Amino acid sequence: AVVRLGGGVRVDHGIGSSREK
Repeated sequence: AVVRLGGGVRVDHGIGSSREK
């Protein structure tokens, strides 16, 4: 599940739980 936050921050909750800005 990809959670889109304000400011352009994308938090990907999946395999590895990667987080990119």
